[in-house]
Amino acid sequence: MEKDKLKTLFSRAPVREAGGKFYFLSGVGQTQEAAGSVRAFFKRWPRLYRAVTFVISDLFSEGMSVAGAVRRVFPQGIGSDAVVVNIGSGLQDMDERIITVDMIDFPSVRVIADAANLPFRDASCDMVLAVSLLEHCPEPERVIAEITRVVKPGGYVYCAVPFLYPLHGSPQDYVRFTLPGLIGRFGAFRVVAAGPQSGPVTTLIIQTAYTLAIFTSFGSDRLYSVLLECWMLLLFPLRVFDLLFRIFPHRSDAAAAIYFFGKKV
Repeated sequence: MEKDKLKTLFSRAPVREAGGKFYFLSGVGQTQEAAGSVRAFFKRWPRLYRAVTFVISDLFSEGMSVAGAVRRVFPQGIGSDAVVVNIGSGLQDMDERIITVDMIDFPSVRVIADAANLPFRDASCDMVLAVSLLEHCPEPERVIAEITRVVKPGGYVYCAVPFLYPLHGSPQDYVRFTLPGLIGRFGAFRVVAAGPQSGPVTTLIIQTAYTLAIFTSFGSDRLYSVLLECWMLLLFPLRVFDLLFRIFPHRSDAAAAIYFFGKKV
């Protein structure tokens, strides 16, 4: 989105502007990941990080993906007048027409702001994306309230969160939602689709990887970080067995991650 058009969406002036970015935080947040961790290493190269994340996390995902939700709302592509905001975007850069928001100044982020205090006007957004965001927010209810505020009537939200997933601080990890709990939090939205993003086999694999990393690292933080990613890579092909569980209606009870896709009423 063009800079001047983006400015018209703001409800307040940014603290500063630089390089086509808008800063609404006086101090830009930093990740608390260990500088030597495998995750931090891959994040130096965004394309490589996205590729590794796809292989480990997305390759066998089920349900509606964030890209699928965007296509559902904009089957002909995101138009020039549409306002789509990705909150907590991190290194994601799905489409240049999507406004990326994060507390951390990653290269692809356009708006540096707090998700609990969004700088956008009321009812200014056609769609808001929040993928793997809420669990990292100390006050997720405030974030949900802000999302509800900025989405216009008839607009959409897509939210994905972990469920039976171990602690993963990036930078911190605070909360989990069940599927009914997630749906209930977005009370101003009618459910379009909701369900598991991964089945019980993925949950078992992730728990196994964490257990093995804890056991084989012998208390070393650095070794634990490296081994966790190694065990994930070694075990991820087993996720194909989740395909066997797609016929079972209760698979969301043991899902590693869940999603909600709703339309504001």
